[in-house]
Amino acid sequence: MRMMLVTAAFPMVSNAAFAQEQVAPEQQPRCWLGSTSYSPGATVRAGEGVMLCTPSFVWETSKAAASGCVFEQKFFNTGAIHEGNECQPDGSWATISKPDQK
Repeated sequence: MRMMLVTAAFPMVSNAAFAQEQVAPEQQPRCWLGSTSYSPGATVRAGEGVMLCTPSFVWETSKAAASGCVFEQKFFNTGAIHEGNECQPDGSWATISKPDQK
């Protein structure tokens, strides 16, 4: 008898669970550069200058220093060294000279 009650109650519980609406998480708007997204306030070198991600999620030219450098869709902080290059404050890469080996 108890088994029949448990078996009869299960479909009612599972139907209530299925009746709940599945809501997808809301996507937060971002500024995009290639396949990388940035938050408002981010500064990144793009083309010949530094661009600023505005609160309206569009890129605008800026005179601010870049937050870092982009290389192969990866972001590096200013001062980072990658493959013999150093990320500069303007968002560009500078080749590091190797010390003379004796």
